[in-house]
Amino acid sequence: MKNLTIALAFLMTFSLPVSAQDFQKGLAAEQGKASSQSSLGIRYEYGEGVLQDNVMAHMWYNIASANGNSKAGDYRDERAGLMTQADISKAQAKARECMNSGYNKCGY
Repeated sequence: MKNLTIALAFLMTFSLPVSAQDFQKGLAAEQGKASSQSSLGIRYEYGEGVLQDNVMAHMWYNIASANGNSKAGDYRDERAGLMTQADISKAQAKARECMNSGYNKCGY
């Protein structure tokens, strides 16, 4: 399943004629779209269209998990295993800020 998700995110990278920032804004603005939020986590995890960033990947996986995507919680926990406690705290704070702002302040 993870390979399918990665493959779909990869295909999306080349099929959408938008910048990474536009992609983020468009998907993140849709509150409750956990699959889209998880896709953003994948982009940051693998550096697809954005700089690779474990903090941002963790943040998006955390948001997706909070919105009902149980697999995103597994991905978040995998990222956490590669991060310092300070980075995890930073990712959690960013997730709170993003959600509390109605998805307007999400690091872009």
